Amino acid sequence: DLYALGAILFEMLTATTPHTATSLEALVTAKLTQPARELASLVPSVDPALAALVHRCLALRPEDRPASAAEIEQALAGLGRAPSVRAST
Repeated sequence: DLYALGAILFEMLTATTPHTATSLEALVTAKLTQPARELASLVPSVDPALAALVHRCLALRPEDRPASAAEIEQALAGLGRAPSVRAST
């Protein structure tokens, strides 16, 4: 799920969630009706292209999200620092 990937990337970069609320009902409403908090306002040093990609993954409308995981991989590779999945030794 590309939205979930966006949420994970957002949390990895900011150490917080894309939406905040005081109740479960308010959180669900926020996720369905409001864009995610601006990543760059939480982490000003974030690469603007990476922030834009994360926000595309978190778009309210599915048709505004990347079409596939391959598209996300290509965008990350274009940043020149695609995350490694290898464990450090």
